[in-house]
Amino acid sequence: MFINVRSDVFLLDFPNKIEESKYRLKQYEMAGVDGIFLPCITNENDIKEIAETTKLPLNVMCMPNLPNFEKLTLLGVKRISIGNFANAFLNKQLEKVTLQLLERNSFSPIFE
Repeated sequence: MFINVRSDVFLLDFPNKIEESKYRLKQYEMAGVDGIFLPCITNENDIKEIAETTKLPLNVMCMPNLPNFEKLTLLGVKRISIGNFANAFLNKQLEKVTLQLLERNSFSPIFE
């Protein structure tokens, strides 16, 4: 079993996010967890600092301002969660094509 602890310090925009994350990381390490998930961390310097602070694999969440995969690897990120974002994107696409089907009274938009 792999226990990946989620800490919402960045998601909830805590004051002193870095310091609070470091404190929590130490607590999680002492508790014996296997990984850390920090959703909404996007700043390269923050990511690097957190990754260098812990031996735990760092997991981040896909966000619009998140660095690219290569950069994240260099910063020390081990995993990227896509969460529900891909599903939400696909649902928007399905809604668009459904409206086109109704407007055209045809299934042609599915095959374009």
